[in-house]
Amino acid sequence: MIVVNAKVCRFCGEEFQSTASGDKEGDSTGGVIPYKNPPALIAYYCGVFSLLACIPFFFPLPIVAFVLGLKGLKKAKAEPHVKGQVHAWIGVVCGAVFGIIGIVITVIAVIGIIGAMTQKGRF
Repeated sequence: MIVVNAKVCRFCGEEFQSTASGDKEGDSTGGVIPYKNPPALIAYYCGVFSLLACIPFFFPLPIVAFVLGLKGLKKAKAEPHVKGQVHAWIGVVCGAVFGIIGIVITVIAVIGIIGAMTQKGRF
């Protein structure tokens, strides 16, 4: 007979997986929302809304999405039961792409403003 709470078989030394662990239990979302990996979840939403990086006030959003996406990937790799790799990747990719687009648009806007200010008196 083997004790129900046993972690190792006393006869053969086989290790049992603990099914009573709260971290490994399923959830009602089926793993779609990685609530156990907050950096990945926040990176996802920041990545999606980082399209607003075209407006200078929202420029930190892609940076936050990129950094938290990397942290979410690291956590998902260290603890596979927390899920969230897809959310983290969306944060990383959207943060990088929209961050670069935001920088380009900001540079073009600054060049346009400087150009308009220098030609103001030449009409």
